[in-house]
Amino acid sequence: MLSNFWKGLTFYCINGHEHPIEMIYKEGGTLFFACPKYMLVDDEHPDGHERYESACPNRLSYPDAEKIVSMMADAVHNSLAGDDFCDFTGYRFKLRQISVEVLRYSDGDIRLGILNRGPVS
Repeated sequence: MLSNFWKGLTFYCINGHEHPIEMIYKEGGTLFFACPKYMLVDDEHPDGHERYESACPNRLSYPDAEKIVSMMADAVHNSLAGDDFCDFTGYRFKLRQISVEVLRYSDGDIRLGILNRGPVS
């Protein structure tokens, strides 16, 4: 496992938006990342959805986020172990019903697009 892999890593919602939207960290009954378009726009959620728009239900639990980061770190580690530096931009993989796409991969800036097709609880 690579150390400090979380540093510089950001999750983005890719659930049919015109452009990927950075997911936000939320606390409810559990910790999770959510698309800001899930909340209705207000002072606390300036990037939320308008009343005429549908809410975006895309979310990522913290335990699933940890697994995704581990899977990505393993792929990078295996690439480096074989003396093959890869630009992982465009790399795709799945964790159960969650589709992950590397939107950007550079030193200190890793952006992972998330599309959770599973039930939202």
